[in-house]
Parts: sequence; structure tokens; C-alpha cells
Amino acid sequence: MSDVPTATVDRRRLPPWLAGGPEVSELAYRIVLHTFLTTEPVDPREIAEITMGDIVGHLAATLDADEADVLRALAELQQVGALETDR
Repeated sequence: MSDVPTATVDRRRLPPWLAGGPEVSELAYRIVLHTFLTTEPVDPREIAEITMGDIVGHLAATLDADEADVLRALAELQQVGALETDR
């Protein structure tokens, strides 16, 4: 048995109506909450101008997270079917 501590990642369960309710990391869960609870409307004409870099930067700043961690959380959400990127 090793004396080296291992990192634990807090997991949260998404609501069942979202991709069947899988468990995801705390940051992925916070991204989902932010997405559904944000009340800032975006002008449809501006949507085409928003880049993935803009989204990652916004989430990192808003959720006080590293941009690399945000990218990993978005990939996790895509992997469990909670994020659609084909549009």
C-alpha cells in the first residue's frame, strides 16, 4: 500500500432529464447550472460571432476555474451526452 495521497474528484449527478442523469465532476455540474440559470440574453445575431474560446474564457472567469479544467469539463459533458456540439 502506498503512502502517497490520491486526489479525489467530487462527483455530482445531473438531473435525469439531462442525458439520463450521469455523474459528472463538480466543475462540469457547475457549468450545467450556470448554463441553465444564466439570465443574460444573447442577441441571436451575436451568436454566430461567439467562439469556443469566448465560451471557455467566460466560464473560466465566471466559475473561477482554469481554462484547461473548463475544457476537460466540457469534454466530459460531451462524452456523457449532456453537451451537443454538432450544430
